Formats: sequence, structure tokens, C-alpha cells
Amino acid sequence: IENFAIIEKCRLTFENNFNIITGETGAGKSLLIDALRFLKTTRANNSYIRANTDTANITAIFRYAQDSELSKILEEYSIPQDDDIIILRKTLSKKNGQRSFVNDTFVTAATLKTIADILIEMHGQLENQALLFPKYQLRYLDLFAKNFKLLDDYKTDFEKVNTITREITELKKIANISQSEIDWKKFQLQELSTIKITEVEYNELLNKIKLLEKSQALNKQFNNIISIFENAEIEIDKFENEFNIISQMPQDLIDINNQLKQIKSEITVVNDDIKNYLEKLENNIDNIDDLQAQLYNIQKIFRKYKLPNFQALKDLRDKLEAELNNVIKAEDKIKELNELLTVAQDKLFDSAKKLSNMRIKTATKIEKLVTTKIKSLSMPDAEFKQKGLGSGVII
Repeated sequence: IENFAIIEKCRLTFENNFNIITGETGAGKSLLIDALRFLKTTRANNSYIRANTDTANITAIFRYAQDSELSKILEEYSIPQDDDIIILRKTLSKKNGQRSFVNDTFVTAATLKTIADILIEMHGQLENQALLFPKYQLRYLDLFAKNFKLLDDYKTDFEKVNTITREITELKKIANISQSEIDWKKFQLQELSTIKITEVEYNELLNKIKLLEKSQALNKQFNNIISIFENAEIEIDKFENEFNIISQMPQDLIDINNQLKQIKSEITVVNDDIKNYLEKLENNIDNIDDLQAQLYNIQKIFRKYKLPNFQALKDLRDKLEAELNNVIKAEDKIKELNELLTVAQDKLFDSAKKLSNMRIKTATKIEKLVTTKIKSLSMPDAEFKQKGLGSGVII
């Protein structure tokens, strides 16, 4: 015990048998009991902390049987077990409040109280009234009967029923959305799925429309070029005709004539290419209304759903598909879990019945033992009877 009430530091070791603590009034006998009670409380105030100090600390070391109920509880709370020793510790700080530990593992105050209640049994003038509460009666009954395995089986089956029930509850939240909401999600998915092009194809569509919108100016320019090229071809032909009449041409003029022939050939190729392109452009111009309508519908959906890019479109479609699939899967899973729940409930009922029968049998045995003990105390007509067990109700 450290810095607890008026105690600065104290270490007390109890013997295996009967221990008596004596002392004058005010010596602090009750504080030793309060220190143990401090381990069992879930709430504590700073009045427990010794004056002019910041932290009170209580540590209690117990021995216990590893095959006992306590061992099962330590395992349930994932608390490491060290041979047959268990260490309970609680600190109370003015700054940080109370902290609880079992075998140096941090636990909640409620967990420490559960374990301390098993290790520390306090009796005062009125504390025997705890025997009036069913939870204490059943605990003593199970300890007397050593119902550890039956309790473990019941707890396991009970937790399984609870787990399945929780799963069904969560799945029902998914499956129990209204039909109108399902229809709305389907409509959204259908509308989003009308966009079948990729981001690359969308950019190509934009460029194509921009080009077609400028096609009138392009047509004019290309037609002017065609006219220029055709006039150039005529002039070159005229030159060649005149050239052919002249005999004994100088070499430099022959070279010029050959260059003009080559230019004419290239002009003819380019001219044909321009005419072919203008023909295709003319065909595309006929489709510009369809292309603009396609672009408008895509941009309208993007604005409606506030989509910044094509990745956001894909994410939203995937999300809606997953939600609709989950509804279908949830309904199938609920059917499957309901079948498992029926089996688990039957098993739980069987475990509860076995535990209840053992408790009834043990209670009857205790009746006889206590009655025999009472009669031996010169009360021949006294009789001990329990109520509530054996009436067909599962306890």
C-alpha cells in the first residue's frame, strides 16, 4: 500500500490460516480493508490519495488454482497467467485518474472488479445480504458443483447465437432498403452506363468536333489551294508545250523543265489528297449533330453527378453495382444464417438445460447438507429449502 489515505507505505503478508489485525482506534485497521475494497470499486475519488502526494497505489498478490473459475476468466480476458500467482494493481492519480492492471496487463476497472470479487470476499454486518441476489447464489452453486465445463459450453453457445444474431441484424440493414431506393440506384447505374467511351475516346471526340466546327473555313482554304494547284498545272502544261516546239534547248532550260514536271507530279498528288480529305470531311459534317448530341449527353451526366473525371465515373458505377449486389447477397446470406441460428439456438437450449439440471441437482444436495447441519445444532425441526429451482424453468 503506497500513499493511500494516511498510509505512506505498508506491506502486509497474510498467513494461510486465520489472521487477526488489532490496534487502537485511528491506527488504520479499517484502511487495510478499504485498500482491498479499493481494488473492487469501479469509481474512486482523490480523497483516497495521501495528502501532499499525487498518486496512490494498491497491489495485492494472490495464489489460485489454475483449473479454477478464475483461470477461465483470465483466459477470457486474454490476461497472461504466471503459474499460480495473480497480481492485482490499481493506481489513482490526481492528473490521470485511476488505472487498473492484472498481471501487469492494463484492464478496465470493471474487469479488475470482476476478478477481485472472486478473490476477495468481504463480510460485514449487512454484506451477508449479497446471498439474497441470484447472481451470487448461482456463482456459489456453480463453484460447489464445479460446473466449469458446463458454463464454458453454455458461454460458447451463447456467444455463437449472439454473433449470428448480430450478423443477421447488420445484413437486414442492407437488405431492408426500400424498393424505391433500389429502383433509384438501378436508374442511376443505367444512366451512368450509357457512357461507353473511354477518356481517350472522349478527348478524340472533342478534337473531332472542334475540327468539324472549323470545317467551313478549312473548306474555303482548301478550295483556294486546289484552284491554285489546278492553275499551276495548266501553266506548267503550257510551258511544256512551248518547250517541246523549241529545238536545241540549253541544258539549264532542260533542267528547269524537268523540275517543273516533278513539281506538277507532286502538285497532282497533294491535290488528290486534299480532295479525298474534303470528301471525308464532308461526310463527317453530316454527322456533327450526332457527335454534338453524344458530347452533350456525356457532359450533362458529368454535371448531374458532379463527376470531375472518368475515374470518378467508374468509381460511382462500381459503388452502385456493389450496393445492388450486396442487397441480393444479403437476402441469400440472411436465409443461410437463419438456418445456422436455428441450429445454434437448439444447441444453446441443450447446453442451458444441462447446466440447469446440474444446478437443480446440486441445490437439492445442498438442501440436504444444510438441513443435516442445522439439525446437528440442536434444531431437530429446522429445515433448509431452496425456491425457484426444480420448477421446470431453465436457470
